[in-house]
Amino acid sequence: MPLNQLQSVHSDLYTEAFKKYSGREHLTQFKLPLLNCLWNDVIHFCPVHPSIIRKELNAISPTLSKDRPWLQIPAESLANLPAIYYRNAPSVYGGVYNFPESCFSPFLASKYEELNALPEWTIEYYREQFKKSQRPLLFNGVPHILVQAHVPLADMTEISW
Repeated sequence: MPLNQLQSVHSDLYTEAFKKYSGREHLTQFKLPLLNCLWNDVIHFCPVHPSIIRKELNAISPTLSKDRPWLQIPAESLANLPAIYYRNAPSVYGGVYNFPESCFSPFLASKYEELNALPEWTIEYYREQFKKSQRPLLFNGVPHILVQAHVPLADMTEISW
């Protein structure tokens, strides 16, 4: 469920999850085009398999990534839900995020393709964060599928990265 809905259902989980916005609280007030809702009123999905993220992180810092579970959902499960595709652009952690409306388009499950690589600027961002001894945001610069609905767990498969 979207983070803003989680607040009233599981406030402890919400508080823990909201920590990722520390220093970026303004992001939670961004109104998404096409869906006409806030950034935290949607569930964020990544079109890149987590093994690709792990591979890039391990190339930079081999001791960093421990095994962890992820949920994979078929794109067809999102076909009839209010959803948009966000072609993410490089951003600066802690800075003002730029969200040109042209980066958002309706999500079409019939045209969805999983990405087989991370954007180069995301990998460079990882390198910069590690040089500063800071933990990177895993999805900075990575496209997102933003869904304004509850997504049924029945369609998901647990995978590891």
